[in-house]
Amino acid sequence: MTHTHTDPAGARSGWMGNPSEECRVLLADDHPVMLLGLRALLEWEPGMRVVGEVGHALEVLPAIRRLDPDLLILDLVMPGLSPWELLDRLQREAPRTEVIALVPYSDHGRALEAMNLGARACVLKAAPPVEVLRAVRHVLAGELYLCPELQEALLATDPGVMDRAASLIASLKSGGESDPLRPPTGSDDPAAY
Repeated sequence: MTHTHTDPAGARSGWMGNPSEECRVLLADDHPVMLLGLRALLEWEPGMRVVGEVGHALEVLPAIRRLDPDLLILDLVMPGLSPWELLDRLQREAPRTEVIALVPYSDHGRALEAMNLGARACVLKAAPPVEVLRAVRHVLAGELYLCPELQEALLATDPGVMDRAASLIASLKSGGESDPLRPPTGSDDPAAY
C-alpha cells in the first residue's frame, strides 16, 4: 500500500512532492452523479487514485480506517451526521487524512465553519471542475484554499474576514486550536459571519 506523509512544514510528499507515489482519494457525496464526475475528474490527473466512494456520513470514518486515504473530498450535506460532528470526529480519529469540503451554495459561514473544524479547502459544488483540482493541489502543497466565489462572498459581507483568516492560518501553522474566524461578538449565529 502506498502512503504519503505530512512533513514538518505541512506539505505532503507523494503526488506533488514525489511523482512516483500516488495520492489516494476517498469521495463522500450522497449524489451518484457527483461521485461519478469527481471520480472521472480525479482519475484523469496523474498520480491521483480514487480508492473508494461513500454516500452516507456514517460510512466516512469506517472507509477511512479501511482504505487509508490521503485526501477526503466531502460533501457537507449528507445524511447520517451533521457536517460539524463529522469534521470534528475526522480531526480526532483521522488527522492524517486531509479534507476538502464541498459547499452546496455560496454559504461562506458554512465554509468558514468547515475550515475551523479542520477542512483544508472549501469549493462550491457548482464551481467549475478546475476548482476541485486547484483545491487538491493547494491542500497537497500544505496550503489552505477557498474557491473564488466563496472568497468574494466573504469579502462582500465581512470586510474584517481577511484579518481573521490570517489569524487562522497562523494558528493552524502553529498547531493552535483557537477560533480566529469567529466574529469578535462570539455569536454562534451563521448570519453574524
